[in-house]
Amino acid sequence: MFAELLGLVGIQADPVQSREHILLSTILEHFWRLGEDLDLPKLIMAIQNPPVRQLGVFDVDTFYPQKDRFSLAMALNNIIAAPGFQSWLQGQPLDIPGFLSTPEGKPRHAIFYIAHLSDAERMFFATMLLNQLITWMRTQPGTTSLRALLYMDEIFGFFPPIANPPSKTPMLTLMKQARAFGIGVMLTTQNPADLDYKGLTNAGTWFIGRLQAERDKQRLLEGLESASLEAGQSLDRAALNKILSSLGKRVFLLHNVHDSAPVTFQTRWAMSYLRGPLTRLQVRELMTKHTPDAPSTAPIAATGLAPAASAPIEPRATATAVDTAGGYASAPPVLPAGVQQVYLPVRKTATAAEAELARQVSGPPAVERRQLIYVPALLGLGRLHFVKQTRDLNVNTAEAFALLAQPPEGVGGVRWEHAQPLEITVRDLADRAEPEALFDVLPETINEARELSALQRELADHLYRTGNLTLQYNPATKLHSRPDEDARAFHQRVEQAARELRDADVDKLKAQYAQQARRLEDRLRRAEATLERRQTQARQRKQDALITAGETVLSLFAGRQRSVATAARRITQTSTAQTDARAAEEEVSVVQADLKVLQEELHEKTQAIVQQWEAAVGQFEEIPIRPRRTDVEINLFAVVWVPEWQLAYKSGPVVQTTTLPAY
Repeated sequence: MFAELLGLVGIQADPVQSREHILLSTILEHFWRLGEDLDLPKLIMAIQNPPVRQLGVFDVDTFYPQKDRFSLAMALNNIIAAPGFQSWLQGQPLDIPGFLSTPEGKPRHAIFYIAHLSDAERMFFATMLLNQLITWMRTQPGTTSLRALLYMDEIFGFFPPIANPPSKTPMLTLMKQARAFGIGVMLTTQNPADLDYKGLTNAGTWFIGRLQAERDKQRLLEGLESASLEAGQSLDRAALNKILSSLGKRVFLLHNVHDSAPVTFQTRWAMSYLRGPLTRLQVRELMTKHTPDAPSTAPIAATGLAPAASAPIEPRATATAVDTAGGYASAPPVLPAGVQQVYLPVRKTATAAEAELARQVSGPPAVERRQLIYVPALLGLGRLHFVKQTRDLNVNTAEAFALLAQPPEGVGGVRWEHAQPLEITVRDLADRAEPEALFDVLPETINEARELSALQRELADHLYRTGNLTLQYNPATKLHSRPDEDARAFHQRVEQAARELRDADVDKLKAQYAQQARRLEDRLRRAEATLERRQTQARQRKQDALITAGETVLSLFAGRQRSVATAARRITQTSTAQTDARAAEEEVSVVQADLKVLQEELHEKTQAIVQQWEAAVGQFEEIPIRPRRTDVEINLFAVVWVPEWQLAYKSGPVVQTTTLPAY
């Protein structure tokens, strides 16, 4: 993945030989194992001070000295500093499923226009796109139906025969492996000699037009011969060379390695205004009415655990016997046995809280005091099981939940419908507070074990009543969505399954008509042979009748007697032969008409199958799955101390205080 990035700074990076590529890959693997994101600024800092001290058997300074690492870091930093690179940090992510369909699952095509970019930027983008396509491809199951099509115009420079640019390896990978995943690759060029030979031999279908250079013709013939041999077919090179040399304008040769012989065809006239390459402003004008897809965060399986609105955890200002300044305690209260208390981790620093405050007040605030405060709340962690098994449905899944709720006030209960969902597990919780933190007062409604037990039962009852898993189901393919699958992914899965079932139905239909077609074709061959034989006989009879008639006339003039009956008999035989020939011709026409009717009937039924599956793809049903009481599993129910930053800042002559979440 770093080959295209290093290519921007003029470094030809080989994954095995290039020390730059090895260093960057090692840094990426280090942060990946830690579960941390890695952006370009963080990568540049890691190059100067690598988080690993050894690469292979050598230490990092021996493998890549600090001075050289600094030069690499400066080169990559220049990319970020360049004004033209800022456009690469905006726009739609390279999300392959998003390019293939809309968020609603409707198929579409995506056009990537790179003519206005520099050569280095073209290579950078093309390599990134190809690698992203390969990454997505390897997550898909194998299929014999077409799932997606990659089309690249003017492949010159991206797939050369000798050089090894960053785009060559992923392109060759696609040419060799993509068909097994249902991905087609279509490449176009005006000079076949500019394409990699291995890539040519992996092409199964060729469309060849007029070739100006003899070298291009020989390269094509070599590629066609190798591709045919790999497919187990023989190729008449001399005949193919003759066809290629005689191609005219708008005439193309179609060669499929699975067919016995190539065919030629002529394209129809098409009116096309070839404007040429577009400028950046023209591209922007074309895209003004098109907005990128908004990132989808709502899964197709709605569980009903997330509330419509979450009530924030607010600090309490009630004083206690150990009050400090501001009405907060310097230590958490001592709880009786059976009451468990935990601490949410502090994930936001005071600096980050001040930056968030600056966005709220539209400017950097003059913060005079910052204090970490723990506010009491209720935390419930566990899993909600969803089980449903029918003939076409087999669901047995569990979804983890972590709900943070305000403690009840007075005799009222907890409003779990307004609880705040958290992305947290038991392992993320702390067993002690941060140093120098203050604590809010613990309400009396949650300081006894029996009270917490009653509130835990309320939570279990709330989850039983409101928990819901809604899956989508397509009756035609008998597929249902997965709990963690979004709408786009499910619709794409349904469309692929429908294509496979459609192709199977079409193949079955063709097999049914193949026997009838073979019988008609055999009958047609016999009728054509009979027609040819009778036409030959009719010509011979006619010729004999003419010769006999001529001899009879000449004999009369010569005074010799010759039987007129013989001439009449020849004429009668000629008439009979012509009648037989016309009957044979009619038989050929009848068989041809029957064959045409059969082909039209096959075409109509094939189109009906296609339309039937196209309609079936858009038909979805909703399957609600409700949990049983025994399906509610609460693993932790405790008093939780929620960290918040209390910031005192000056707003004009007045000092104001606000609190911001620190978790």
